[in-house]
Parts: sequence; structure tokens; C-alpha cells
Amino acid sequence: MKEFFGEDKYVIPIYQRNYAWSEPEITQLIQDIEDFSNTNTNTRQNYYIGTLVVYERKKTNNTVYETIDGQQRLTTLTILLSAIKNNRNIPNNNIDDWFKLNLEFDSREISTYTLRAIYGNRLDCKSY
Repeated sequence: MKEFFGEDKYVIPIYQRNYAWSEPEITQLIQDIEDFSNTNTNTRQNYYIGTLVVYERKKTNNTVYETIDGQQRLTTLTILLSAIKNNRNIPNNNIDDWFKLNLEFDSREISTYTLRAIYGNRLDCKSY
């Protein structure tokens, strides 16, 4: 997962539906990750978190990956990792070393702004 949340940029295009996951889907994702992390490291195999289908495109002289499938998981993981990053009570929390905010929304500026606020632990922001 560290390689995924590094320097590459991902964008959610306008034709993708709005973020729609609610508590049951988010809880299931967290439970799946927790179950995997609690397996014996000697017998643990790779964890399949789901499909991410992207289209490589140029955007202002940079390459971005337009998310075709996997937007709900990608957005949820970004939010969860941001929460972990901002929780300084977690021992050995070195997530700042590898987790970079690399997701934005093409035509939903408020969604991009909200992700940036969560990532930066600025949840008290009242204005856009």
C-alpha cells in the first residue's frame, strides 16, 4: 500500500458517481484489513483489497491516473489513512514518511477541499 499512496496522482473524473459508502461498507473494509493484519505472518499471503482500474492521462504536463473503477475504496482508504496520520497517540506512527495526499476530484472542488482538510487535520474549517 505504501507504493500506492506515494508520488503518483489519482483523479476522480466527473462521470464517476459521488462518494456513496456509508458505515456498513467502511466497517467491512476496516474489518477485512484488521482480519488480514491479525493473521499469522508466517502464513500470510498478499491481501486483495479490490480492483483499481485507471486510465493514464496528461494533465498540465503531469501524468495523472483517472480512476475508472475503485473510487469508493480509494477515497475511503485516503480518509482512513489521513485519520491515522493525524492520530499522534498511535505508537510508531511513521505514516508521514510514505503517505501523501494524491487524490483529487476533477469537477468537485468541495470534495478535493474536504480531503485536503481531513489530510491536514483541519476539520474545524467552516468555509470553503
